[in-house]
Amino acid sequence: MNGSCPEPWTFDSNKKGCSSYQQCSTSVVFPVPGGEYSHVCGRVMGSATGKPNAFRTRTGNENHTIEYDGLGLRVNNSREHIWAYAVGSSGSNSNCPCYGTDAPQPLPNVGDNYYCDDSENNTLWDQNYCGVFNNFTSSTWFHARVSSSTTSGIEAIICTNQPEYNENFFVKMIQLM
Repeated sequence: MNGSCPEPWTFDSNKKGCSSYQQCSTSVVFPVPGGEYSHVCGRVMGSATGKPNAFRTRTGNENHTIEYDGLGLRVNNSREHIWAYAVGSSGSNSNCPCYGTDAPQPLPNVGDNYYCDDSENNTLWDQNYCGVFNNFTSSTWFHARVSSSTTSGIEAIICTNQPEYNENFFVKMIQLM
């Protein structure tokens, strides 16, 4: 992200990344060139401030609700979950499933399609973090299958559940294939 962000996200020059400051209410849809797809590969890097709480207690319609702090990727027309990039506070307070049995688990629609990192890292998801099957991983790429072939764009939504002065998330890079 070179000082510009897709609307409605805004660039933060201090964090050198894009944010929405809107608590899960704004998203960006990336068009998919080349027709139908049934698999998505990609990677995301970001940073966070404050005390994000990764996965949290489930409420609402679990198939369409984002219940984590970080970045969600979904199929635009159906809102089908593709991948979650969750971020929690550092260490045992992170709410990432790898850090302890008391941490909330991802919603059923997320399943194992997530990475979770703690906000202590300067750049999220670029080294050892919580990944698939609640194991630590260092892979920066994800691969996910969608339920049926589609030509719909991929929606990226930045989510936090508290005001920006308490927690915020910044996208530094998104690569989708």
